[in-house]
Amino acid sequence: MKNKELLRKIKAVFSANIVIMIFGVLNGIILPKYLSIDSYAQIKTYQLIYAFIGLLHFGTADAIQIKYGGVLFDRICDEEFAKEIASYRTLFLIEELLLLIVSFFSRDFIIIALASTVLFSNIISCYKILFQAIGMVERYSVVTLGIGTIKFLENVICIFVLGSDDYHLLIVLYVFTDVIICAFLELSMPFVKIRTINLCADAILQGVQIGGPILIGNVIVNLLTSIDRWFVKIARNNVEFAFYSFAVSIEQLLVVLFKPFQISLYSYFCRNKESESKIRNICSFIFLGGAILCSSIFPIKWVVTNYIEKYTNALNVMIILFATIIPCGIINSFYINLYKVYECPKKYFYRNVTVVIIAILLDFIVYITVNNLIFYAWATFAVSIIWYVLSIYDFKQFMPAKSECIAEALSIGMFIVISMNFSGITGVVAYLSMVAVLNSKTIKKLSKSIREED
Repeated sequence: MKNKELLRKIKAVFSANIVIMIFGVLNGIILPKYLSIDSYAQIKTYQLIYAFIGLLHFGTADAIQIKYGGVLFDRICDEEFAKEIASYRTLFLIEELLLLIVSFFSRDFIIIALASTVLFSNIISCYKILFQAIGMVERYSVVTLGIGTIKFLENVICIFVLGSDDYHLLIVLYVFTDVIICAFLELSMPFVKIRTINLCADAILQGVQIGGPILIGNVIVNLLTSIDRWFVKIARNNVEFAFYSFAVSIEQLLVVLFKPFQISLYSYFCRNKESESKIRNICSFIFLGGAILCSSIFPIKWVVTNYIEKYTNALNVMIILFATIIPCGIINSFYINLYKVYECPKKYFYRNVTVVIIAILLDFIVYITVNNLIFYAWATFAVSIIWYVLSIYDFKQFMPAKSECIAEALSIGMFIVISMNFSGITGVVAYLSMVAVLNSKTIKKLSKSIREED
């Protein structure tokens, strides 16, 4: 795949994610402003657990990525893939029925809602991973944009049209979104028409065997990105959980913008794995993009201070979490793809186990000592840096130059200092000027690469 083709695909996903981020920003303002703190906390509890429901495919979805990575769509055997996805569909249906039975005994509304979406959310995951593996980023963008658009409209209708503060209604609508998107994917692709149900144990076991190590790694990644919220949920009250979740939700809006790299780079790396210089430069460009994205903290601070005053206590937590965007963005879009492309599932697994143990230890230390939201955020920041350093160590051939490492460290440090002490235009100008000075070499490389493509 040529660099020009890669840039086209990145732009396609990036454009969709810009729209999604806009919806996310609006949701980030609407939900905390118009919902009670308790209702907002319940919504965030549902979303916290939902991230793990999407992993009940037991690695079968990840097997699709490994098996079809870099393959063109017209070279996929419809009959073969239809049998595979039918087997997975049957597995998810059985899981959903079993979990629904168990959840009804719990009489917990959130648990029942989560059980109701097992089939639909995992089918969506399978198709999204297929689109990522074969480079169909436009189709991936349509699905992602559809989910974001429908959920935004549901929030608007529920709050402004119906005037409801009921989290039960919103969660039911979120489940309905999964049903709609799943039906769209199934009907727009040929596979469900070829084979709907197919309980083939061999296909399922093969999928689990191939994708199992990646799935475990993804479970650990989910833990890494949520372990602080689990500690806050358990150790602090509902109000503080709402504050911390609000800070996390705003930070994750920017993380979404790394998706174009994560989606497009897997296929690109599969076809260019021998070109170390190209891959190394991409890492530098991702860092620069992450550093620039962090400047959005200044307008966000202004919005929170002026329009969502009840969440101003979350601002310092938000700043610290924003500092994790750069290392986590590089890990998720660059290094996780490298683990897959260079077939290092065991290394990926053991590395993530190491990091999650460190995360649990740091959060536990915070819990037994200060038990404060700010320190949970600092623990999360420390884990992101440790994780980034270990990833660099695992792929020494792509290690940044010493000058770039220094520039990265200073950029992150200056972001924290400036965002803690400045606001508005002053903060934006001061921070971006510092980023431009510290990363001048990377900016020159990026400009040269763009000119060469033109």
